[in-house]
Amino acid sequence: MEQQEIQTLINRCVDYLSARGYTPNRIKEIQRLWTSGIVKFMNNSGKSVYTSDVGELFVQELIASEPTRPVLKEKLLSIRILNDMLENGEIRRRNWCHVQYELKGFLTTEMEKYLSHLKELRRSPKTLGDYRRILSGFQKHLQNRGLSRIEEIDEASITSFVTAYPSNKPQVFHSVKTLFLYWISEHIINPTWLDFFKNYKVKQKERVYSFYTTDEVRLVEQSVKRSSSVGKRNYAILLLASRLGLRAHDIANVKFSDIDWEKNLITIITQKTGRKVELPLLVDVGNAIIEYLRYGRKKSNEEVVFLSCHPPFEKLCGSTIGCIISKIICRSGVEINGRHHGSHCLRHSLATAMLADGSSIPVISESLGHRNSQSTMSYINVDIQSMRKCSLPVPSISDSFYMQKGGYFYD
Repeated sequence: MEQQEIQTLINRCVDYLSARGYTPNRIKEIQRLWTSGIVKFMNNSGKSVYTSDVGELFVQELIASEPTRPVLKEKLLSIRILNDMLENGEIRRRNWCHVQYELKGFLTTEMEKYLSHLKELRRSPKTLGDYRRILSGFQKHLQNRGLSRIEEIDEASITSFVTAYPSNKPQVFHSVKTLFLYWISEHIINPTWLDFFKNYKVKQKERVYSFYTTDEVRLVEQSVKRSSSVGKRNYAILLLASRLGLRAHDIANVKFSDIDWEKNLITIITQKTGRKVELPLLVDVGNAIIEYLRYGRKKSNEEVVFLSCHPPFEKLCGSTIGCIISKIICRSGVEINGRHHGSHCLRHSLATAMLADGSSIPVISESLGHRNSQSTMSYINVDIQSMRKCSLPVPSISDSFYMQKGGYFYD
């Protein structure tokens, strides 16, 4: 087991944090946590050499004292830093643990065969993950109903599962439907199921897209204070969403290699569709990125453009990009009641503005990175002004029409 004198280990941690851009104040806070925490604990125990077991004993005593949640969180962090440095010689970045959806039960074998079949059809990892998540829930649902064989599955088992699912019921039903169609093709279940899936309809709420006018988008952009490094970064992020219509995840993944400064182009592979999209690097957008790179971005070896503004200066995730844009819109003073205010609404706003300017659907579809124009057609619903231009005047009807045959038919 790795071990080291506690003060030597603390000094190694301090040097490591300093080299990675942590502010002196933050380092002093962590040192204070060590002094009032593990160092005090070891002095009381007559120990001077730190091991992970010593850290575990301290954590147990800490939890038993029932501290407040913030205090517990900070002191656990101080121990994690010591353990990382002791065992790995570096302090790990924060790791996200993805939920693993296991298939356990009487359908496991058949469901795994189906997922392998989808993989052979070259479905994307994200699509396979969605199927596994839904089918895992379906199997648990069947077991909760006391079913143990495929032959026992009835229509009520499927409808109750789809109805109870919290969101995206059409996708859930489609996943179950394609599973059953596969089983039919493999002669595992009776083809009579075809009638059920043909006739069962999932009620889907009408999607109402939120968008902002060109003037409102301009106000949102002007509301960003660009005096700080955070403001410079957020302004560049906002323009990529409002001027180019990029999704949050695609903004997070923009790399230096994606930007061609000589040709004024930005080329990305969209995360959702996997399509290569080439967009003009507008002057305002390019200038905002340059200002961030020169005066806002911290030194880092990361390939992506946008980083967190606090140590250890990591890549931002799509969710963080979405939160940044949402906060900007909420604080801009623009009316948001009844309207979405995330990154996607700026995408809708750009499409609406392009429609109003007379851009064709194929052009808008290519700009937004849609697989086909059908995905873009939904944006027509919000272009009320253009729809009014297509309306025909209603001809006036003379009184003689209503008075024909004595007018008795219209009484």
